Order: sequence, then structure tokens, then C-alpha cells
Amino acid sequence: MIGWGIIAGLIAVAIAVWSYARLPVRVPRGWLGTLGAMRALAVWALLWLLIEPVWNRVVSRSRRPTLLLLADNSRSVFWRGALSPTLYKEELLRLVRRLEEKGWQVRSYAWDETLRPLDSLNGQGNLSHLTLSLRKAYERESQAALAVLVSDGRETGERVPVPSGLPVWTVGVGPPPLQDAAVEAVEVPAWIAEGESPTLRIKLRGNYPSGSVEIRVGEYAERLSVSSSASVLNVPLPKLNAGSYPLRVRLIVPNDPNPANNEWQELISVRRQRWIFHLWAGEITPDIAFLRRLLERMGKVYLIAARSEGGYTLSSDTLQKGIGVIPIFYNFPRRREDFPLAEKIIAENAFLIAVWGAIPMEGVFWQQLGIQASPRLEARSLPQGVSLFIHRRPLFSAPSQAIDIGWGYPIAYRRYVGNKLLTLLPGEGWWRLREYPYLAMQWDSLMVALISEGMLLQQSKILFFPRRSRIAEGEPVYWEGFVPEGTELRVGQTVLPLRRRPDGLTEAVWIPPRAGLYPYELRLQGNLLLSGSIWVEPLGSRELQTLGRDTLYLAYLARSTEGRYFSWESRDSLPEVLRLGQLPLTLQDITRETIPLHELGLWLALVLGLFCAEWVLRRYVGLY
Repeated sequence: MIGWGIIAGLIAVAIAVWSYARLPVRVPRGWLGTLGAMRALAVWALLWLLIEPVWNRVVSRSRRPTLLLLADNSRSVFWRGALSPTLYKEELLRLVRRLEEKGWQVRSYAWDETLRPLDSLNGQGNLSHLTLSLRKAYERESQAALAVLVSDGRETGERVPVPSGLPVWTVGVGPPPLQDAAVEAVEVPAWIAEGESPTLRIKLRGNYPSGSVEIRVGEYAERLSVSSSASVLNVPLPKLNAGSYPLRVRLIVPNDPNPANNEWQELISVRRQRWIFHLWAGEITPDIAFLRRLLERMGKVYLIAARSEGGYTLSSDTLQKGIGVIPIFYNFPRRREDFPLAEKIIAENAFLIAVWGAIPMEGVFWQQLGIQASPRLEARSLPQGVSLFIHRRPLFSAPSQAIDIGWGYPIAYRRYVGNKLLTLLPGEGWWRLREYPYLAMQWDSLMVALISEGMLLQQSKILFFPRRSRIAEGEPVYWEGFVPEGTELRVGQTVLPLRRRPDGLTEAVWIPPRAGLYPYELRLQGNLLLSGSIWVEPLGSRELQTLGRDTLYLAYLARSTEGRYFSWESRDSLPEVLRLGQLPLTLQDITRETIPLHELGLWLALVLGLFCAEWVLRRYVGLY
């Protein structure tokens, strides 16, 4: 750029000399110099624009750190006048002013099923998307230094991972935990085979003298008398044929203050086939027993362990192969001699589940699975107190899908490799879940869903399940996976459009018009490839299911993100505690700005001004 400036200057001087070297009239030397200089400068400015010059500068701007304030707008916070929405909004606005006085730039939102401005808070939310609202707010305000979440901690919408790197300070609000009569949970076996008689485990809560529980599954109905002394009911169901059945459990108690949580609805899936599992174990641990107890309910399990002197407890040549057989790796391959067999198993199967614990894997085999490096194992705790050891997110060489079942962090990953599906569960300590039946049920349901996907891929060469089969009214349902060209997806009587993405996967989305049970089918040229059902709960049915401030979860959320927990009653101390923290009161944003000089109006005005001034002077001295 400097070189061209010198060349342009020489050309401009040459043109100025040529223009005023020979004139028809005599002009004083001083005027000639002035006119020549103006001509040279104007020509140089025009030539300089030919290379489109830019001006790079570094700009430093001071700003206050951004703080996100997210206020729960769901009905459970205000149940039975525990808090007035008007008073709630006034106190929140006062908290915003105090935070701004302490040096924060506050971005405030109210949230329920959507994220909205704080001014729209009215206490009428029918769904609580707690973690999803956190994520959406952080996407809008990516410069936020921390978030203050005001909530009762009851998440009734889809739970997603909390944004990484964002400290969350929680403020517990809402009524104290209510010990009313309620159906606290209904545990359904994750796997029910055709012809089995499954047993429901119904958890009841509250103090009431007497009542009854009504159970309906398909055409079966039963009514049982209960009292508050019976907190758990084990109810055997009749044998069911293959298919999907809506389950309804209803607790009937006179004069219950909150009848909204006296009903539980679930979708039961009864499977026709039983499968064969080859469980390849690099070592025998309690996790093997925890995994095997589920697999044995789903089919026949062959445990193949590596012998210390070499070889395996079963020969691979004697094992059944083909459709209906699913291989599962547990800390396998552990030895170098296991690599050829492991690679052969991967090549022969369209689907593989791999569970890895603390045993270090050879980098060569990680690369075979498309993982660039072995992730690090970290201790993770759940609000219920159980601790697991989960690997950090593996670094895949191709896109992968993380699976979070509501624990606040992914515990499984799916990766498509051509027409193969690899599912990873990187962690150990799963056996600890056996002391927590509800968590174990969540883990079992995930494994059943993952294995069902793999079996479908084996049988039909497709993989196109909905992400969730139970949603609240108004929530969308997403499908993603592999389907052949010409496949038709029908939900009820509606045919959904399928969109093929650049990465080869197909996706679809559907928003249910109302609550109810919706069957769906996937067909290719009239042939049925896949069928299932989606259960849509009425809007608001979950919101009052559990009432009261969940301080345990709010404290866990704050602790896991390096924040702190406050009660609503101690909210006035929050601004001062934040001011005494490690965060700076003033941030410096340093940016590099590029200014194109040829686009500036000032530059055009300079060139035109020089030519106009030269023309006026020429007229003044008698040159035309």
C-alpha cells in the first residue's frame, strides 16, 4: 500500500507539471505552485482509491459485565397465593435496580414454556422449561458473566444440559413443599415382552385417612383401597399383546387441596421379539451385573470375558450371528490381541453399543471408532446424592448427537458412520443407581430405546425414531435418522414432509394439535417399516404435579456451575455478595476495526473540493 502511494504521488506530480508547464497567459509563480499542488493532490487522491485502501485500528471500550436475571413465571410458584405476581414483579425490579447500582448490566427475562420480557410476568405459565430457558437466554446474551435464576426448581418441560461456562446463582421461591395426597411416580418396567405380566410400582405421598387408586391399561381397569400408611403399591397387570397402551393411574382422596397431582399418565410399549446379546467384557465389575440384569429381561445374554492367560470364555466361532444379535462392548478391547476381533465385530454389525469406564483405551482403537482422543473421567453427582464417573464429551472426527436424559449432562453419544450406528456410554459407576429405583428406571429406558434403534437398523436398514415419545401439549416432536428415498411418515391422518439434510440424514418435525395418543407409521411403497405412538399430555397437567420449593435441586444446580444458592427471603443480600466476588466491575472489550477509506464520504468531498477550488483559482488568475 505504501509503495502504491509513492507511485501514485509521482504520477500525480508528473500530471501537475505537464498541466502547468506551458500556459497561454503569464501567471505568477506563486499561483502556479498553488494550482499545481492542488492538481497533484486531487489526482493522487483519485489514484489512491484504485487499491481500495483500508484503515485498521484497535478500539478499546469499557462496559459493565452482563448479568442474566431469569424469573420463573409458572403457576406452581404462586399456588394458593403463596406469592402475588404483582409483588413478585415489584421485588424483581427492585432487585434489578440494586444489581445495576452494584455495577452490573442486567438483562432480565421471565420464563415458563417460552422466554419473554420481565414486564410480561403474570404468573400464568403452564410449563416450566428451566434449563431450556437458561440455554436460550445465554444464546441471546452470549457475553453474560453469570445468571441469577429465580425459581421453585420444578422443571416440568424438557431438561437440557446447562450452558457450560455460565455460573448460575439460584434463588428459591414459591411455597414450602406441600405434603398433599399425590401420585409421586409410577415405575413401569423398561422392557415388557408379549405374554408377560408386568408389575407397576406406584409411589403415593401425603397424609390422608383413606382413599382409592384407579388403574386403567387399555381395556383393563382395577380399583384398590389405600391409606397414607401404604406409600408404595406393587400392582401386577394382566398379560398384554404387543403394541402401545395408555396407562392411567388416579388417586381419589376426599378434600385433597391439590387434585392436579392425583393422576399419572404413561405410555406402555409391549414388544413381540426377544433378542440375543453378545456382551464382550474386558473385565468383570459391578457395572457388568447392573447391565446384564436389564439385558436378561430383553433376551438371551452371552457373556464373553477375556481370559487372563489369553483367549475368551466363549469362542466367537460358536456364537450366533446375523439379524437379532446385538454386540455390546464393556471395557473391550482391553488388550492388543483383542483388536482384530473387535474390528471384525464392528465390520460385521450395523450397530454397536460401547460402554467405557476407567480402563484406558489404546489410541488406535479410539480412532477406529472415530474418536480423536480418549476423554477424561470426571466425578459427577446427581441431586439425589448418587455419584457417577462420566467422561468429558469425546472429540469425534464427525458430527455426533449427545443424549441427556435429564441429569444435566450427556451420558451417551450417537454417531453415524455410513450405514452404521455407534452408541457410546463413556463412564462407570452405573451400578450405584440400583439404590435409586427412579434413576435406574431412567437408565433402563434409555438402554431399551438405544437397543431398539439398533435392532430397527439391523432389520429394516432405517433409523428414524422420535426424540421423545411423551411430550406436553404445544411441544414439537422431532425425528432424525436414516430413511430410504420415497419413505412416507404419517402421524394419525397427517403426512409429514421429510427434509434431507446435507449430511445425508433426514429430519421431520410435528406439533400436535391437541392432547391425546397419536399413532405414527413409516411406510415405503405401501410396506410398513416402523410404527409407534406419541403421548401428548394436556397443557398444565405437569405444572402442579409436584408443588413446593425444591431447594435440593436448586442448590445442586448452583454448586455444579460454581454459583451459590439463596432463598427468596435472603434475596436482599445477593447484590452485595456478588459485588464481593471475583468478577471485575468493569470489562474492557478490545476490538479491531477495519474502515474502508474509499467508501467514506469525507474522501469524496476532499477530491471534489480540490478540483472545485482549483477551478475557482484558475478563473481568478485568468485561466479557462
